[in-house]
Amino acid sequence: TEIINSIIVISMKRLIPTLIATLFAISAILPAYASGPTVIRGNKAIYKESGKTCLIKYDTSEMMIEEKSSEEYIKEHGGEPFRLELEGVFAESKEHFAEKWNKLVGDGLKMVTNSSANADYIMTIKFTSLNLGSAALAVTIGFGAGGSYFYGTVDVKNASGEESLYVTVAKQTGRSKTKALKRMNSLMECFADDLLKVLKK
Repeated sequence: TEIINSIIVISMKRLIPTLIATLFAISAILPAYASGPTVIRGNKAIYKESGKTCLIKYDTSEMMIEEKSSEEYIKEHGGEPFRLELEGVFAESKEHFAEKWNKLVGDGLKMVTNSSANADYIMTIKFTSLNLGSAALAVTIGFGAGGSYFYGTVDVKNASGEESLYVTVAKQTGRSKTKALKRMNSLMECFADDLLKVLKK
């Protein structure tokens, strides 16, 4: 009996970490089905406008990072060097958004990131809440765990400043990656994909 009890105890000790890891993985995957962009108003067919361009801008003026103000978060992670690093991450992720959108949209509305471009539209992606993800979860659990996600809005205006499209974003998720830059790039690639899918419905 003692031998059997010992075997059961050892088995449980091995099983519990596996169960915990599985639960984390499931919780990371499931929200993706109920998350992403929702069109509130405007012209959903805007993506079809061939020969026209749209300048992408980021608005981080009211952004919280992992439930802290961006200023507080930056200060806790090294101050100015981290701020510059984060700006670089955002700039590159914007390029990835544009590249993914342009690949998927075909002959439709093209995204540009050069602020000097004479674009027909301006798309402002406003981040209200951002989670940069976790390398530890990505490595130890995988299965989509540890990816970045954000909440926010998308406001598209024409050259005259009139609103053409308004979208809310609820926990837009990206894929699991080990580095913050790759997680943000993946996040915005996934967002480009999901936004187009919503517009095409």
